[in-house]
Amino acid sequence: MKLCMKIILCCYLILMMSVSALAKDISDTETRTDKELLPALKQSSEMDFAKTGVQGYKDLFNNLVGSKDLPKDENVNVYDVYVENPDSDKDLRLRIYKPVNKQDNLAGILWIHGGGYLFGVPEQDEMQSIRFAKEVGAVVVAVDYRLAPENKYPASLNDCYTALGYLFKNADKLGVDKDRIAVAGASAGGGLCAATALMARDKGEYKLAFQMPLYPMIDFRRQQVKKI
Repeated sequence: MKLCMKIILCCYLILMMSVSALAKDISDTETRTDKELLPALKQSSEMDFAKTGVQGYKDLFNNLVGSKDLPKDENVNVYDVYVENPDSDKDLRLRIYKPVNKQDNLAGILWIHGGGYLFGVPEQDEMQSIRFAKEVGAVVVAVDYRLAPENKYPASLNDCYTALGYLFKNADKLGVDKDRIAVAGASAGGGLCAATALMARDKGEYKLAFQMPLYPMIDFRRQQVKKI
């Protein structure tokens, strides 16, 4: 659990630090942080890319894969599958979360993790995905998409679309109702959520019931609209 909290805080700090660097009218991260989050922020250390490097932070996230410290729930079956990726010579890893006591006509959620397009693994959202499966009664498919800068656009988007295809094509096997499939994600995952939904619309292969992009990264300019 401590490791998972570290990862969540790192995601938050990545977002805060990138905004601080680009927003000239804001100089202090703490002044823009909700008071309830300040204790957690103060307990964490700043991310020093010059010292640690991008790979150092990638390794931090990757250490979650296979970790014994990941949250567990006897009501949710969690396992990995590897599927052929038409856009890569390596198989695509998907992490599945399925309710134990519910087998048929379930909602399906394609979950896309955040991490600034640079970092992240499905396991960083383990508790949330377990809760989706347990409390909502949905089958969650979390995609371990390829990351930047090693993999250029549209590698991550293509991986998400491949994962969506897996969910639809294997809906019967997973006990998922094809009319109740959604795509969701946070931060970078939110941007990929919107892009995946648009790709599904344009290709006309899969009909989504819902999309949930949470604080999505969709505009690199980070400009705010002052007048509507």
